[in-house]
Amino acid sequence: MNDVATEQPTCKFVFDPDGWETDRELESPLRGDDSLTDDGKWECPHDPVSGFDHCPFHLPHLPPAERPDGIDQSEEFLRVLKEVAECDDRTERRRKKQFVGAAFDTLRLDSVVIDADDNYPIDLRHATIGSLDCTNATVTHELDLSGATVGGESRLHGTFESVRCFGTTVDDLTLDVSRLDDAVFASADCGTVSFEDATVERVDLRDVDAERVAFDRASIRRASFDEATIDTARFSFADIRLCDFDDVTFGVGNFYFASFEEADFRGATIDRAVFKDTTFDGAYFNDVSFALANFIHTSISRAHFSGASLGEVSFYESTFEFEADFSDTHLGWASFQDCTFDAADFSGSVLEQAVFRGATFEEADFRGVDPAGALNLKETTVERRLRVRPDVTRAPNDSYVCLQGSTIAGGCLEQPTDGTVIYDVAGATLGTVEFAAPDDVDVLSRIRFYRTRFDAFDYRDDDIDLAANQFEIHRNPDDLGERASSLASYGLALTQARRDEESEFGHVFESGGYGELRDRAAERLARDPDRYHDGALWDEPDAEGLESTYLYAKNGASKINDNQSAAEFFRLEMSHRRDRYAELAGDADSRIEWVSYRRRWASNLVLDWVTGYGERPSNVVGTSMLAVALFSVLYYVLAPGLYENPLNYGILSIGSFVTLLLGQASKVSIPLINFLSQVEAFLGAFLIALFVFTLTRSINR
Repeated sequence: MNDVATEQPTCKFVFDPDGWETDRELESPLRGDDSLTDDGKWECPHDPVSGFDHCPFHLPHLPPAERPDGIDQSEEFLRVLKEVAECDDRTERRRKKQFVGAAFDTLRLDSVVIDADDNYPIDLRHATIGSLDCTNATVTHELDLSGATVGGESRLHGTFESVRCFGTTVDDLTLDVSRLDDAVFASADCGTVSFEDATVERVDLRDVDAERVAFDRASIRRASFDEATIDTARFSFADIRLCDFDDVTFGVGNFYFASFEEADFRGATIDRAVFKDTTFDGAYFNDVSFALANFIHTSISRAHFSGASLGEVSFYESTFEFEADFSDTHLGWASFQDCTFDAADFSGSVLEQAVFRGATFEEADFRGVDPAGALNLKETTVERRLRVRPDVTRAPNDSYVCLQGSTIAGGCLEQPTDGTVIYDVAGATLGTVEFAAPDDVDVLSRIRFYRTRFDAFDYRDDDIDLAANQFEIHRNPDDLGERASSLASYGLALTQARRDEESEFGHVFESGGYGELRDRAAERLARDPDRYHDGALWDEPDAEGLESTYLYAKNGASKINDNQSAAEFFRLEMSHRRDRYAELAGDADSRIEWVSYRRRWASNLVLDWVTGYGERPSNVVGTSMLAVALFSVLYYVLAPGLYENPLNYGILSIGSFVTLLLGQASKVSIPLINFLSQVEAFLGAFLIALFVFTLTRSINR
């Protein structure tokens, strides 16, 4: 190794940041510190190599033929730092730790301890380093690589106070550190930077442009990625307390099993993101734009997605504690299957094709949503309150809300001022739910009750007029099912149109072409309706289903002591039971079965005629009057000469009818007439008892 000169002028190397700034369009890290520069330029403080004008750290700037041989730059670097530690002049100490614009083929700091009694950084700003090896190193103050270019495979492995890489160009750098207080990569241009297994107090990657950044198993107190652009970002098993991803752009973002106390993704753009078993104490995804995102088994205490645009997203089995704000979002294809929400707010959002099957809500607000034809809340559970009022001002101008199989403890399902919303509550369980509508709207014509269970549901809702519909809650316009299917199909057509034609419109969520895209979807549906039609959406009701429908309705009315409704629902239940007997008779496999079902059908019919299924005392009175009249005629036919005045036959019939109650009015000498009189007496006693029963029942109702 050549001896370093001790009594000669300092190195002639001068670094002018102007050229660097022109190439990078970025301000040099040297700017703003006049104590380091003279007339804006930095001059090297190190001694030149004997016989040369440059120090060991700037010799590579010379042509290869003019460089000395045998100089180990790494050893010279460590020697200078050792001398600096023994220097008493603080200004000199600071200057000697500056290696601005240095050029290293390889800088080896493996298994070294670099310590000092000052806080001046090891200044490698604007350096060019072929590879950097800090394996098992301990550096107790800042390592400043700002504006540097680090190529090849480089590694920081050990314990570091701070690593600053503002504006650095890095090809492949691994920070496998056991402890790092401060890592700054702001405005850096990176190939691969890996923080795997690292423990870092603060990471700053603001405005970074990187191909790949990995934080697998890293533990970080605070990280900033504001306005960074990263092709692939990986945070598997990372533990990050506070993290800012404001306005980042990720090609791929993987967050497997990561844990965040607070994560701010506001304004982020990610092509593909996976949040699997990720936990957030608080997450801010306001105004994000994700093309494809999967939140699988994710737990978020406070989720904010207001203003977000999510092309295809799944929140499968995710948990949203306290609040989930999806107001004013735009969701293309979205699945919230088996999610759990405390309080979910989707007000004002666009839900092209959103599925909530199996989701559980404490409270949910869907007022003002644009469901693009249909809102699928099938098989969901709302434990307290659900509010729905779709916005139908945009095509297709009506909406279908599917609540099949859901359990809704309470809430309000509203009709818009203009347009129609079809509420399908087939198989659902309704608690204290209200159906609200303008005064001129027949609410029942827009609700599908079928096998619906009622738990504290009040049929006396001011907006539901049961009497005007003869209490037939299952009656809907003939085309309602077809309209519901068409509305459900529209969302499928819209999603397909967006996938096929998004390149034509750009990012359709944000561009002015979204309205035109909606029109394209309507054209697709009109041109090929069978392609998007869901044939199993709305089956025609059968007699057994209708019998169950009114059985549940009757039980629900009885629970809230709505006796009038309970009585009418019981009559309709029995009427549809008769229809079921007729269907069973038509499908009977044997004559015996046919006779059995026909007998039950006839018994049911007689019970309806005679008593109105025990709910109509007037039917019993009518039947009694008919019986008296028939027996009067029968007496006259069998004994025409018994009385001169035909009115006496009526008196005989009336007397016979009430015989067992008041005693026989008169005796008749003709045995056959006397026998028929006793038969009428028995029938009369039966009908009188039946009248008392139905009258008492109706009064109790």
